[in-house]
Amino acid sequence: MSEELSVGLDLDLAVANATEMPCPAGGPHQWELSTATSCGTCGRMLPLYSKSIESAFQIEDRIAEMGLQNDYIAYLWIEVGATRNGVNFWTADNFKAFWLCVHATAEQRCRAAIAAAQKENNDE
Repeated sequence: MSEELSVGLDLDLAVANATEMPCPAGGPHQWELSTATSCGTCGRMLPLYSKSIESAFQIEDRIAEMGLQNDYIAYLWIEVGATRNGVNFWTADNFKAFWLCVHATAEQRCRAAIAAAQKENNDE
């Protein structure tokens, strides 16, 4: 997964690139490498995906557009600790796993999105 990326610019840029967030000018955003904070095509500022839950929801919408919901949820379970020894412990009697996923942080959502997008790229 993406544990080595620090919260903030590193993680924000990684999740934006991994999910190829669409640019209004067409295609994915082209983040300027010099500052990595604005798109070289449209000028939009890089959202704070790993710090803002509202921005993280944009990533989840993109994951849905990419059809990666199942992989995303599997990685989110790992991020929030809803697995034991790699096995999902979400059962009808255990709503804690559901609670953990619903209350996942923006950072956890970004890390799960990166992992799901990377898995998709590796599977191709």
